[in-house]
Order: sequence, then C-alpha cells, then structure tokens
Amino acid sequence: MRTFEILLAVANGLTLALAAYSFFRRTRWLGYFAGAAVLLGIAQVAVEGPRWQLSPAYALTCLGFMIWGLLTLRRKKRAPEQASANPFIATSAFVLGVIALIFSIALPVALPVFVFPSPAGSYAIGTVTYHWTDTARPEVFGPVHRKSREMMVQIWY
Repeated sequence: MRTFEILLAVANGLTLALAAYSFFRRTRWLGYFAGAAVLLGIAQVAVEGPRWQLSPAYALTCLGFMIWGLLTLRRKKRAPEQASANPFIATSAFVLGVIALIFSIALPVALPVFVFPSPAGSYAIGTVTYHWTDTARPEVFGPVHRKSREMMVQIWY
C-alpha cells in the first residue's frame, strides 16, 4: 500500500470506531476524523490517482461522513431524556463497517500497483529486463544438468 492509502485506512478505522462510540455517547471528535478521512481520500485521488481496489475505502469514507452528519442532526432534534440508538442496529452497523474496512485494506494489499520506470530517449518506449531463476526445477535441456532452471525476460512498454 502507498502512503495516502495507509493514512486513509487509518482515518477510516478511527472514524468507524468513533462512530460506534458516538451512537451511545456524544463526541465531537467524530466530525474531525470524518473530515480528515474525506480530505485524505481527496488527497489520495489527487496525488496517487484513483484505483478500483480502493472503492471500499472510498465508500467507507463517504459513509463515515454521512454517519457524522446524521448523528449531528439526530442530536439536535432529540430531547435530552430520549433513549440512545438501538444497540442491535449499532452493533450490526459496526460489524458491517469492520468488514468493509477489512476489504478496503485487503484489496490494495492483494492487488498492488506496479510502476514501470519512465521511458528514456526520443521515443516513448521503455524496456525492463529480468533474470529469473526457478530453484524448484532442475534444468534438463541445457548442457549442465541439475542446475536450476533460468530464464531471461524482457518487457517492452
């Protein structure tokens, strides 16, 4: 994961934890972390570019901001003696949020972004050469048997 992706995941996790806590108690920090998550999401898209692997993180960021807005509106309309949110609904929302947070971290880790070096020269063509060695299989067709199988790969882009 890249820098802004990690920061976005941390901000989403803190927003989720504060949102679960805010269902039962009043906290002003939820707005700060929800706003920070939105700003980090915008910064991530602007600096590193949008990625489909981060769609759960983007959705969780928007959801955290909407939850903060709904809790703020609910607190303004609620009478002081009125009971808090239904514990079953709050717990279910928290569990679904944790699942979304796990997906928002797992997808970028499982499907990373590969960056090729910028092409140099007068034409916009680049090449990368790799030397791979497969130690699990011996070379059977070469002049030296029992040596590990080797392969040269050149990628043009």
